[in-house]
Amino acid sequence: MRLAARLTVLTVALAPGAGYSAIGALAADYYPPVPGQSGYHALPPASGPQDFEWGGLYGGIYASYTAADFSATDAGVGFGNNITLATTPPTPTTFSVGPITFAGPSDSRANFGAFAGVNWRWDDVVIGLEADVNFAGLNGKSSTNYSQIEPPSSGVAYGITAVGANEYKMNGYGILKARAGMPIGRLLPYATVGLAIGYASASASFTGTQETYSVAGNVYTVTAVDPLTPQYAKKDSWILGAALGAGLDYAIVDNVMLRAEYQFVAFDKILGQQATLNVVKAGIGVKY
Repeated sequence: MRLAARLTVLTVALAPGAGYSAIGALAADYYPPVPGQSGYHALPPASGPQDFEWGGLYGGIYASYTAADFSATDAGVGFGNNITLATTPPTPTTFSVGPITFAGPSDSRANFGAFAGVNWRWDDVVIGLEADVNFAGLNGKSSTNYSQIEPPSSGVAYGITAVGANEYKMNGYGILKARAGMPIGRLLPYATVGLAIGYASASASFTGTQETYSVAGNVYTVTAVDPLTPQYAKKDSWILGAALGAGLDYAIVDNVMLRAEYQFVAFDKILGQQATLNVVKAGIGVKY
């Protein structure tokens, strides 16, 4: 009976002149199920880059290039006021040199490091904490030549010829920094600010000779050359600094990201010398 009824409806629907009205009536009587009714099946949410989750733990490694400057304007403080002849006991010279200005060395080289951190998603902002270790291997050296002659007195003048040298070493440093960024799908541009700590070694030296001149008119004739007592200072210490940076993380798959970052680091002085670093990095990380 049901089969016959269905065939009758189908015949009427397909009959010339009646098909359109019958089909329209059937369509008008159909209502798709709504949430909560039997037969309703929700479509899965659309997936896309905007749905990438940046929150969670992560870590990775990077290659970097560092351009370091080591200012040394205060490295020779006190050297010029303690110049003596290298005798036993040391003999004071007849004059003193003012504060000695040392040239600031620099160093540029490739290095490497590692990072680890955690992110939190807050609305459209990602914030996080990160620890960064850089095996810098930095070593800057410089030397400065000095020459000075005092005005003659009673036909005699004294002068010095000396070399001031300084060196700065930093094998590595670490940074604990805060991050904040606004994700654009799988791309996360961010800025950082942090506290740096490193172990540095700084040294400075001053060596040379004192010349005694016989002066006749404008003619200076060397009559004696005596070595100066070498002066040397060295200090090894942990030092603190501040770090600022900006970068981009890009998630190539759900748990692997690429990184490009710039970082500026300025450390406290040690033995009158101060290190400032400009660092560019390229790395890869894993998101957990």
